[in-house]
Amino acid sequence: MPVNIHGKQYITVAERLAEAREDLVSINTEVIPNGGSVVIKATVVTKKGTFTGISAANPNKSIEKQSPYEVAETSAVG
Repeated sequence: MPVNIHGKQYITVAERLAEAREDLVSINTEVIPNGGSVVIKATVVTKKGTFTGISAANPNKSIEKQSPYEVAETSAVG
């Protein structure tokens, strides 16, 4: 079920993955060196194609400062 974020409906990463489950082949993530910042690249392979996403943790946000790899990885996969 979508959640409301800043007045817009947002489908969570968990929901997107559940929806793609039948077509999902693999998900690979890697840490990209970037001068001390946490940057993650995700490659999602499905029967419909290969998709990439890149995300960097924002150390000014509390949750991202606390768990930068987890937050960046989830965003990159999403």
